[in-house]
Amino acid sequence: LPRTALFGGNQIFSVTADSHLRMQTVEIIRAEKDRVIVATGVNPGERIMIDGVELPIDGMKVRIKPEQANQPGALSAATSDEGERLVGKVE
Repeated sequence: LPRTALFGGNQIFSVTADSHLRMQTVEIIRAEKDRVIVATGVNPGERIMIDGVELPIDGMKVRIKPEQANQPGALSAATSDEGERLVGKVE
């Protein structure tokens, strides 16, 4: 995962099937300059918020841009009332 996906050291926000943010804890096994390798806490195909949002809120509703929502591994943009959020799919 990109380091920008981390909040509070070992937490990320995934985007649920009904387009809400869900906070989850990951186990980091290796940290590199721009990314981290995780052992647990995220699954293949899961959509993860990857930008440095100052105050994401668990349960916040987001909208994924339709032209990018179904591209495997592609970055997608999601928006809420607070502005743009970036989302990536875990491969």
